[in-house]
Amino acid sequence: NCSKYAQSCSDIIQSGCVTQNMADVQVMDTAGTSDHNSLTSPFREPDEDLCGKITYLFEFYFSDRNILKDDFLLKLVKNNEGGFVKIELISVRKKVKQLTQDSRQIVFALRKCSTTLEVNDLGTAVRRKEKLPPYDE
Repeated sequence: NCSKYAQSCSDIIQSGCVTQNMADVQVMDTAGTSDHNSLTSPFREPDEDLCGKITYLFEFYFSDRNILKDDFLLKLVKNNEGGFVKIELISVRKKVKQLTQDSRQIVFALRKCSTTLEVNDLGTAVRRKEKLPPYDE
């Protein structure tokens, strides 16, 4: 069960009120320190609010509305087998880094909350559940 934040964000996406760069979305600084990226550091399970924010952000990046405008991400999806994109390539984005620097929290959140994305068995890549919308090549 995900936070109300994720649900309200999904409504915003569907309404078309989100801009491509998400400049209007306020992200609270809940990022961990850089040592949270290390697999040797203890895993800190993200709370419901952080799960919702991570899920919202990744679902936005991979949404029909955004993906056709994001040439880099679209190219990655098209060129990788099964449409999987390495989480590390998305986690370097500023908005993601503001939320967490621990890729394990991203995997946890997406597996728990996302209805439109799936994470591979290794927890290293993510893809859309639906096919890409029609686009010009």
